[in-house]
Amino acid sequence: MNFEKIFYVGLHKTGTTSFHRFLLNAGLSSVHCPGHFEGTDYQKLVDAAGDDDERILDCFQPLLRRFTGFSDVPIAGVYKGLAQRYPTAKFVMFTRDLNDWWRSLHQHWSLAVVSRCLSPFERAQYKNYLGFDRQFIRACDRTTMIEAHVRHISEVRSFLTGREFLDVDLKDPQVGPKLAHFLKLPDAALPREKLMNPLLRTKRIFKNVSQRFASST
Repeated sequence: MNFEKIFYVGLHKTGTTSFHRFLLNAGLSSVHCPGHFEGTDYQKLVDAAGDDDERILDCFQPLLRRFTGFSDVPIAGVYKGLAQRYPTAKFVMFTRDLNDWWRSLHQHWSLAVVSRCLSPFERAQYKNYLGFDRQFIRACDRTTMIEAHVRHISEVRSFLTGREFLDVDLKDPQVGPKLAHFLKLPDAALPREKLMNPLLRTKRIFKNVSQRFASST
């Protein structure tokens, strides 16, 4: 069975991993936040591309040719360019309560402990809302981040109207079957990501501190 490209265009922490696993379980090739792949450092390439969406997409051409599904950063930041390059692609966005989203992001980025030094992928995702030069996110940036998320949802809905686009709330009990129907796949539940192991979270905190220190020296 041949599939068009499938792009998840919601922001991170809105079910990107669950979406990725759903595609894999269905037997589709899928890539999730491909920082490094087969010897290529895509974070470095995106960093060099700056705020030019066309250059960012050019960086991803090897992956775009190889895989069917794409999710997580920086896909949500370049969805307009993807829609132009792949006019028959399918687009998916899950939404969730914005306060829940911020709490998840706050925990994921360990903002209670340290500010987040944005990666090139994260900067590419947020540049249209926070500005390309934004380097750090802090615990006090809750309102700014929620406003950015609201803008993203609104602009995605407006731009993708009339295209192959699924927009569904993560709390919808039929989110899995709706996704399966949209992709013309057998009905299946949406996999749910497990909470991160505390040891891995501690490692992430130290990595974030190291990144911040390195960027300031």
